[in-house]
Amino acid sequence: MDKKIIDNFSTLLFDLDGTLADSMALHNQAWLETLQEFGCPMTAEILQEYAGISNPKTVTIFNQRFGWKLDPQLIAQKKEQRFREIQHRLKPIESVWQIAKEYFQKKPMAIVSGGGSSNGF
Repeated sequence: MDKKIIDNFSTLLFDLDGTLADSMALHNQAWLETLQEFGCPMTAEILQEYAGISNPKTVTIFNQRFGWKLDPQLIAQKKEQRFREIQHRLKPIESVWQIAKEYFQKKPMAIVSGGGSSNGF
């Protein structure tokens, strides 16, 4: 991003998943493994349709779409547990990470996320 554009902003907000952290592949892996454990086949392409939707709501949608009878809270918890097991493999998205580093302590900034705080970020 052009430095001149960033200089026009008084505060920088960074989304975590998929913007600051290259986490979407790990979230998809956690989903695929969790759903497989419960005998529910899934593809990464279908998961992409529901990126950004809360885990329980995603399970509710899958139940409606595929005729499953999964417990949304249980599956959401299992998926997040699986994600935490593999989150050590997270890497930053370098171009965004460089902006955050360059403006650190020069501009107010924060990380925002629709994800839960239980992932330890």
